[in-house]
Amino acid sequence: MSIARMIWREIVRGKINFLLCLLTTALATGVFVALLAAGNAANRATSAILRDMGFNIIIVPKGTDMDRYWTWDFPAAEMPEDYVNKLAESNVSAEHFVAKLQQATVLNGKPILLTGILPSLGRIGREAKLKRPMGYNVSPGEVFVGSAAAAGARAQKDAIITIANTRFKVARVLAETGTPDDIRVYADLHDVQSLLNKPAKINAIDALGCRCFSQDDFLTQIRDEIQALLPDTQVKHVKSIAIAREMTRRRLDQWFNYILVAVLALAAAAIASLTYLNVRHRRCEIGLLRTIGVGTLKIAWLFLGKALFYSVSGAVIGFFIGTLVAQMIGPRLLDTPVAWEPALLPFCAALAPLVALIFSAPPIVQGLRLDPAIV
Repeated sequence: MSIARMIWREIVRGKINFLLCLLTTALATGVFVALLAAGNAANRATSAILRDMGFNIIIVPKGTDMDRYWTWDFPAAEMPEDYVNKLAESNVSAEHFVAKLQQATVLNGKPILLTGILPSLGRIGREAKLKRPMGYNVSPGEVFVGSAAAAGARAQKDAIITIANTRFKVARVLAETGTPDDIRVYADLHDVQSLLNKPAKINAIDALGCRCFSQDDFLTQIRDEIQALLPDTQVKHVKSIAIAREMTRRRLDQWFNYILVAVLALAAAAIASLTYLNVRHRRCEIGLLRTIGVGTLKIAWLFLGKALFYSVSGAVIGFFIGTLVAQMIGPRLLDTPVAWEPALLPFCAALAPLVALIFSAPPIVQGLRLDPAIV
């Protein structure tokens, strides 16, 4: 009789043990898949929220007096607009580059900060297309007006306002933020360059720093990278935003990692226990097979083959159950949709048999070491 037939007959005869092993694998895989899918969805949602906290890198011309810069008394130092393209074409550890030209002025007798910007520019190539742009995209001839600036000018959407003898249409009144941005007026960069008679000039580039493990190391790295590319610039780091991003990511990753390890440990313990009971129940069968000359390796395959069968089957069943549960419950708990993760199927189909074989091996080896005469 072939090993495959013997395995099948043993499965039919020992239905309860097989079903318990199958259920354990399916349940563990289902929880594993549901947590991974929900974790990926939570990471995407968290990344979007953290990204919307704003930029954490400011690139300004070398020698800029930052005390004056923070009080909006912008020095005359400027840099070429083309610098933003150089950054986008490079491999520096940052993303979402926004060229800015800023100047304090007045609107209807009230102080405002006129800010010319271009849409955020990601790394050139396929990677840029995968990322949702940051900041604002203001069309030529239009402005986005902060809440306080709009109130001071009594400007509403579609109204016409005049800044430095230039007329603009209010395309959007921004929501109140409780920050100095409430008196900021955003316009197209080239409109502001023309208005201030500063063609192809900018005085800042905002960027989003990459994920990093050490803020000090990251700051040194990003400065070295950018200043090697653009020697006549200096880099400032908004640490509070960067640290908040990093700490949130770390806590989220740790939480999911602990749960996944716990699920794997429980599944491994259950598989080892069920295999031990199965081997103990079949001690007489093992002794008889060894007595009539059946090799140890062939007997081992009777158990390992069964473990492979229920683990692969359980992994496939668990994948679909876990995905379904994650897509049903995930949006209610996380307030974000949970995506279908087909790449997890081959991963689970490989991981489940590996776990089953590793933790089935000790009780199987123990059973095979029994002396047939004693049995």
